[in-house]
Amino acid sequence: MKRNVLIICGQFIPFTRSMGNSIRLFSFGMTLKKKYNISYLFTGSRFFSFFGFKRDFQNFRLYLVKEKSIYLYLRFIFFRIFFPNIGYLLSDDYANCYFNNVMRKSLEIIKKNNIKYVIISAPPFSFFKIAKKLNGKFGGEIEIILDYRDGWTTRYDESNFVINLLKKNSKEKKLINYADKIICSTDTIFNSLKRITNKKKIYLIKNGYININNIQKPKSLTNRKKIKIGYFGLISDKFGGYRDINILYKALKNNGYLKDKLVFEFYGDSNIKNQEILNFKPFKFYKGLDYFEARKKMNNMDYLLIIHTEKKTGKEVITGKFYDYVASKAPILSVTEGQIEANKLIKKYKLGITINYQNNNLTESLKKIVKKKYKRKPININNFSRSYQNKTLFKILN
Repeated sequence: MKRNVLIICGQFIPFTRSMGNSIRLFSFGMTLKKKYNISYLFTGSRFFSFFGFKRDFQNFRLYLVKEKSIYLYLRFIFFRIFFPNIGYLLSDDYANCYFNNVMRKSLEIIKKNNIKYVIISAPPFSFFKIAKKLNGKFGGEIEIILDYRDGWTTRYDESNFVINLLKKNSKEKKLINYADKIICSTDTIFNSLKRITNKKKIYLIKNGYININNIQKPKSLTNRKKIKIGYFGLISDKFGGYRDINILYKALKNNGYLKDKLVFEFYGDSNIKNQEILNFKPFKFYKGLDYFEARKKMNNMDYLLIIHTEKKTGKEVITGKFYDYVASKAPILSVTEGQIEANKLIKKYKLGITINYQNNNLTESLKKIVKKKYKRKPININNFSRSYQNKTLFKILN
């Protein structure tokens, strides 16, 4: 008889704008479905897309919570606008508005479906409070596993007095004690957690690409008049955001040479308000693709772009699309403010080019790409797949 697993998360397919928010947890379900019954409990209000995986979702039980507290939502908006770092450290995130209803629903699902394992994935970190409630309610009857897709308080290492005071008195150290096991997505998060807890049962399950059969091989791109750089995922022109397109726009707008030589294709739910950027000739914006279409499109690019423009969180960043980029075999172009964890892998395996736009002139760096195209060397990428990484899940549940 199959045992039952409940995965609790903030956003999940098809009620999310980006596949990146869900694909790690979706891959958990796809890995475990042969031996376990999988249920997902998540929040959302607007249907977006199954991103090409609609048939696969027939294997799972999906539970959506739509109702939220207006008071807590307004409180979240206040912190988001005026004190985002403080809100993050206090777990005053959007999902806190759904907490009571998610908690109530989780108890119902656990009893109804005889759940044995509960995986709580964050961010949003407000859901880690569920571990405390479940631990008090069910004792040793269920096993609670916390999944860190991002770091929580450990991502802040600055000298700001208020931030350090909040870190010292945060709920994180207490809440992780209510978990039986902890999993995390990057080496940086893994090492950070080992410093704040004595728990021995911390596991590293990195993200990866999904294996696709019969995907087309990269085409010959040598005769192109322009260098085509592809970006897949969310991007905006919000100053101080995680993926701010203004960095590229400023580097290109006054340089006719680069405007003639480069074209950037953005695929995803872009949030661009500046009409000059929307109409900028080297930039082409397209709607998001399903996962399979995106992987095929990646193979037709000269470079695949990673952009991260927020320094505080940079050190732990390896976006999910990084591994899809690796699977495509096209060179990766990483434009970041400082060091990100993905850059270490790019350099180690010679996967492409990294540019720190704080220390280097981005315009001049892009000119070098035009003059000499980077060629990736073949490597064994099996260890970068989600099927390989997710093997650890069976070890954890057993």
